[in-house]
Amino acid sequence: MMHRIASRLLLATNATGESFASLTTALTGANNDLVFTALVAGDDGNLITIAYVDPAGNDQVLGVVVTGTDIVVNLATGGAGAITSTANDIIGKIYATAAASALVDVTRAAANTGAGVVTALAQTPLAGGDEAIITSAACDGQGYDAVTLNLHIGAVLEAGLTYKVTECDTIGGSYTDAPATAVVDDAPTPAINTTLRVAYVGSKQFTKLVVTPTGETSITITASLSRADHQPAPNPL
Repeated sequence: MMHRIASRLLLATNATGESFASLTTALTGANNDLVFTALVAGDDGNLITIAYVDPAGNDQVLGVVVTGTDIVVNLATGGAGAITSTANDIIGKIYATAAASALVDVTRAAANTGAGVVTALAQTPLAGGDEAIITSAACDGQGYDAVTLNLHIGAVLEAGLTYKVTECDTIGGSYTDAPATAVVDDAPTPAINTTLRVAYVGSKQFTKLVVTPTGETSITITASLSRADHQPAPNPL
């Protein structure tokens, strides 16, 4: 019996790793908005909060208090109790406060000079920090008895990665994690210029490989399909 073997490219990409949470303020007034960006990548950055507090008193000085991942900016006021702190003042105070500058980077928002006086801001979390999840195209295993998903790691692997196989009955359906009994994987340690091979032995027609890098990574994902007993072998070239 002649067995047909097919190879399919499912993905080729350079992954940049996790994304960084951020907050762009949208205060009343002009030239007073800032962008706070977490210094830690991933969803941990979403735990950081920013608040501007109006002390409701006269001649108060600008200060920053950090409790865990909560940054509170106590705004300065003048002799009549009005807020006097500008966005630029806050930038300087954040960088002068070690606990705050260890959590966030802060810059002027686009088209803002930073010279505008700010207003109070309720406690607001940064958002958008997430793990970098890379999902390959679907591999259609219909007609083949053996499917192997190949994760080719290139010359860049900054901080490791994890991966898993997902499965589905239909091309447009919802993919779920393949059970351990449907995956044959000796779990090698990822390294540059290597190929990790994961065999899928489940009953679903479609599979995808989902990769989560923890830093900059170059990867290519292919599928090798074999033992097509019910399909004719291709003609020789």
